[in-house]
Amino acid sequence: HGTELAQLAEASLVGANIAQMAARFAGKDDELARLVREQQDLGRKLATAEATRVSALSAASAQGDAESEAQLQKDIDTERAELARRDGEIAARFPAYQALTSQKPVSATEAQALLAPNEAMVVYMLVKRQAFAWVVRHDRVDFIELPTNRPDVITQVQFIRSKLQPDDAGKLPEIAPATSNTLYKAIFAPLEPSLAGASKIILVPPQGALQGIPFGALGDGEGAGGHWLAKRYAFEVLPSVSSLRAL
Repeated sequence: HGTELAQLAEASLVGANIAQMAARFAGKDDELARLVREQQDLGRKLATAEATRVSALSAASAQGDAESEAQLQKDIDTERAELARRDGEIAARFPAYQALTSQKPVSATEAQALLAPNEAMVVYMLVKRQAFAWVVRHDRVDFIELPTNRPDVITQVQFIRSKLQPDDAGKLPEIAPATSNTLYKAIFAPLEPSLAGASKIILVPPQGALQGIPFGALGDGEGAGGHWLAKRYAFEVLPSVSSLRAL
């Protein structure tokens, strides 16, 4: 399922950082270090293949390239099998390390069962030329292609953060909801129809730009008519979808 694709891409980054830290603690064990490096390489290859498939799925609806889609899926299955084999080897030989670094994805069905009717979980995936989001509710999952991409999101986040810098006296400037409206329209407005009835939004942003801004500070309108999203939603940010199990 698509939500698992996004989790794998996100987990490859989070998990790699954790793995690198743990590997340093076990740095004297050359065999563990070798296995960890190979595991990280396989994880990055799988995340790249998954991101490519997400982009291909979007393009396939217009082009119908079934042959390329089949080859992508074959490559992904091969990478998954090899990563599973390597995970099994590490788990058998170094169980404490595997317990620390495991990033097992949560299925959409499991996530739905953990959500209340007034809750929604939003999973983002940003790639170079496209951006996507999954909105998971207790009774459905919606997939939404966003009208933006990773470079544009980075630019908008940097702009908003520049407006939140204190002056020389240490005073924060006054900003209006309109300041962040462009980013709101790119990454949140398209989700609003799927969020009807939700008052709590559980966010799982990818590593990078979207972790640099509080979603409650996005403005939902231009000019004087805009409001902060914090007035309509309570936001909770998780480091990964698997963290939902701990709530």
